[in-house]
Amino acid sequence: MNSISVGENMTGNSTSQTGQDNDNNHDNNMKRNTIDIVTKDVKGDNANVGAVIGLKYEIIDAKKDFEKFTQKIASHVATNVTMGTYLAPMITNEVEPETSYDKEMEPKALDTADLNDQTKVWKWRDRTKLYLKDRQILKRNNRVVYNIIYGQCSPSIQEVLIGDKDYKDKSDNFDFKWLLGQLRLLSVGLDRTANVYVQNQTAHQTMLNMRQRIDESNQAYLRRFQENVATLELSKGKHVFYTKSDSGKEYETTTADERKSSREKYLAVRFIRRACISRYGNRIEDYEERDAKGIDEYPVTLVGAFNVLISWELIQSKRRSNRPNPYSKPRVSVDEGGETYVHGVHDHGHKLALKKNTTYHRCHKKGHYADKCPERFGPTMI
Repeated sequence: MNSISVGENMTGNSTSQTGQDNDNNHDNNMKRNTIDIVTKDVKGDNANVGAVIGLKYEIIDAKKDFEKFTQKIASHVATNVTMGTYLAPMITNEVEPETSYDKEMEPKALDTADLNDQTKVWKWRDRTKLYLKDRQILKRNNRVVYNIIYGQCSPSIQEVLIGDKDYKDKSDNFDFKWLLGQLRLLSVGLDRTANVYVQNQTAHQTMLNMRQRIDESNQAYLRRFQENVATLELSKGKHVFYTKSDSGKEYETTTADERKSSREKYLAVRFIRRACISRYGNRIEDYEERDAKGIDEYPVTLVGAFNVLISWELIQSKRRSNRPNPYSKPRVSVDEGGETYVHGVHDHGHKLALKKNTTYHRCHKKGHYADKCPERFGPTMI
């Protein structure tokens, strides 16, 4: 009885526990499914931007890579934010909006002769007042741009940003340059709080391994290449692109122009050599063979390297367009006299009509060439 009683109690407890486990599993599954759905459908604070940025492994329908994300943000800012045309270039190219605005809009100082002309002086004062007013608007709109960018971040990436030690100071000052720098790293799986050497080696390895895909356009390849370059530079890898042989100096003692020149040469060579092998393999080998003979014909800038790929693509396109298609079906047409013309890949319609209407001297019959004449061996050779 005791054993039965114990068994019943054990069964009851077991059943009760199993039921609770099932309920918990069901609740956990519901939570996971809910999180997946919410994350997948994130569109940011403004769906009209058309882009969201998230962590590397997040699955979000509107998620874009960093380059496309910044392009979408820049386009939205340029069309929807006051003086956005000055702010947009900073988002994509890290250009100071105030500097760009100053160069274009700051009133030039009056000459000594103009200072005696009251009309010119008053006009200059009015232009200066308007310039300073707009400049203040431009500066205040940094806050607007910061909020737009932050609003298009996934909840997960926002949590990582909030945990950064510099977040409070940067967010209080609406420093969207800092925000963009962090997003570039986080979107490719790098975290500033991680080991700096691991970060650098990961970014460097990604840069070394990348190659243009067989179905990737030259423009898409360039964007991906530039994204990997920027990621490596943010991971304290700027020195990778400097070669001492260019100037004979150590990296720390070089000027900004020397570093820029070396960087451009490195990227140009790398861009060419990592282009798609199946599409440009022969041309890449030509560059390498000439270089081995001491003839350096590599472009010296990334833009130059990109233009080389464009020219190769144009040459291949022309060759493909001039190449006959062996699978095209012949086209048959009949003229007014009832003659049949067959138009194929090489368009033999005229030749076929000529053959059909020509009388040959041996047999005095039509419809064949001399080498196909059935009587070419004489009447006895049947």
